[in-house]
Amino acid sequence: MRAPMCTQAQIQSGWWMVCLILMAIISDSTQASSAMIAYGKFGSTSPRYQIWNGSAWGAETAANSVGSAPQWVVLRGSPALNAFALATLDDNHDIEVQTWNGTLWSSVFQATDDAGTKDRRVFDLAYEQVSGHLLLVYRENATNQVRYRTYDGLAWSSEGSYTMTANNVRWLQLVPKPGTDQMLIIAISDNDKIHKAARWNGSGFTNLVDLVGIDEPGTKREHADGAYEGVSGQGLVAHNQDTNSPAYRTLNGGSWSSSQSAPSVGGQTQWTRLASDFVSDEIIMVTLDQANDINITVWNGSSWGTPIQIESDTAYTDRRAMDVAYECDGNEALVAYDDDTNTLKYRTWNGAGWSAELPGPTGGDAPLFNPQTVTGLVTGQIFVTYCTDNKEIRTAVWDGSSFGSGLLVATSSGDKDFETFMVAVACALPRVVSWQEVKP
Repeated sequence: MRAPMCTQAQIQSGWWMVCLILMAIISDSTQASSAMIAYGKFGSTSPRYQIWNGSAWGAETAANSVGSAPQWVVLRGSPALNAFALATLDDNHDIEVQTWNGTLWSSVFQATDDAGTKDRRVFDLAYEQVSGHLLLVYRENATNQVRYRTYDGLAWSSEGSYTMTANNVRWLQLVPKPGTDQMLIIAISDNDKIHKAARWNGSGFTNLVDLVGIDEPGTKREHADGAYEGVSGQGLVAHNQDTNSPAYRTLNGGSWSSSQSAPSVGGQTQWTRLASDFVSDEIIMVTLDQANDINITVWNGSSWGTPIQIESDTAYTDRRAMDVAYECDGNEALVAYDDDTNTLKYRTWNGAGWSAELPGPTGGDAPLFNPQTVTGLVTGQIFVTYCTDNKEIRTAVWDGSSFGSGLLVATSSGDKDFETFMVAVACALPRVVSWQEVKP
């Protein structure tokens, strides 16, 4: 790898005396990018996992027992190593984390033995994108504060506390900012129309802001989501605001914009998913509203396009029925969603428009719950996973033009309404081990 070469104009103007080319020798012999799927399996207290070998999922293997059946699973891949972190909320309300170093799992670390609920995802886990440290946020019973801990690869920190909402949180989400140790944190609270977002700056939380949303039963749904623009790095949070138009705020540096309205999607938003293009400032928003409609709306970095309704009769509004992800080389994206059949439907985005509805993976009983789309390792690749009405966890891989064969992974150990599975990608980065500076 080398730094950008000097321009001809710089050389002609004499800048050649100070303009150097950096020739770097790269070593990545001990690390490689990989993907993993982790899930709870019926009849077991040990989460299961499989490793993607480049063309198929490997053998099912057990991670360490978490003491009770996992109800929610969060799996994250390291931005710098072939490593993963797995957090679970189990049937006993415990939140526990274990890390995988490419060969084996660490011992289980219990952050709390009483999260106060198992019905919603009251925790999240994410890697800082430069340091590679982990940030864990979670709810603890009998307090409205967000608890948090960090992990530096050797040990977990002591428990910290951050007050975001006046009531207990029902949903917590972390959104890392590429190329930094910053993150967005979004908290949807219990019986409280004022939800919150803030910024993790690498060492603490700051820039708290209101997200005026819906009251019950809206807090049972994850109606808020966040993303960062791929080029400018501007943050964006979208959420319900008690009208048919989702609200949104942008974050530049440490400054939030005022709350603004996106175009109407025809009903109050119950679920929101955002996905960022890696090579532009484009962000796709997918919403499920109270009328069982799914809409897609595209943000171009400064304004929203016209919403497009892609489904008018998904099975439920109290369960997430859609997700969206860009392919790793950008510009093209895929949205997957339920239409109250046992065949997952999808549409593709080519940077200018959406395809017609197409049939995707099929199997199990209808309807389908919690579709999950995760950007893959190679051009065009997206991992798609979902749960069926009979609690089967199924997955398939999009290659940029079609789906491979669907795989029945397991019967879930948790409620079918819960997300008892997750796919993650670890993007191990090459390491600079020596370099030489030379004149152009």
